[in-house]
Amino acid sequence: MDPPPNNPSLLTTEETKYQQLYNEHKKTQQSLAALKKYMVQELQKNEALESELKEEKTKVREALQKNDLLLFNNSKLTKTIQFLQKELQEDKSKRSSPGLFNIGVKNEIRK
Repeated sequence: MDPPPNNPSLLTTEETKYQQLYNEHKKTQQSLAALKKYMVQELQKNEALESELKEEKTKVREALQKNDLLLFNNSKLTKTIQFLQKELQEDKSKRSSPGLFNIGVKNEIRK
């Protein structure tokens, strides 16, 4: 084994390198801690946004279902109204057309 060097300039150079490495290591650890904290915050934000997105998708799906139901019911009501209007027109035209019964009734009323 070699004895440790007695050269003081060599020791200070090694000590300086060691101190620099130590400082870099300390900075790296601090950066790592900050990055971990930031990552945890971002993961929490991501989870919150995913939850919000899920809720919004549910609301949209419910709104679409409600819209479909309203459109279906509107279509049914429109057809019913059209049918009733057609029947009303037919009934009016039957009453206003001069038939044998209507002529006889009118003559009786005139007497």
